[in-house]
Amino acid sequence: MPTYIRLTDYKSSEEKERGFFKPKNRYEAKREDFQNILMDKLLDILDINQKKNKIKNNLQALKKSGKIENIGKVWKMSNV
Repeated sequence: MPTYIRLTDYKSSEEKERGFFKPKNRYEAKREDFQNILMDKLLDILDINQKKNKIKNNLQALKKSGKIENIGKVWKMSNV
C-alpha cells in the first residue's frame, strides 16, 4: 500500500498552490519544489538524504499509479 504525503499544513489551499505551482502552469513542479515544501514536514528523526529519498519514492509511486508523469526535470499531473 503506497504512502502519500499530506500537503494541507498551509493556511489555505490557495496559498499552497500559489507557493507550490508556477502561476502560468499550475499543474507542474520540479523535484526541488517538492523538496522545498516537504523537507520540514517530514519526521525529524530522518536525515536529509532519507528525506530526499522519501520524496523521490513518493513521486515514483505517484508515477507508477499514473497520477503524475515525469517530463524531463518537471513533474506534471496526468489527465489534466
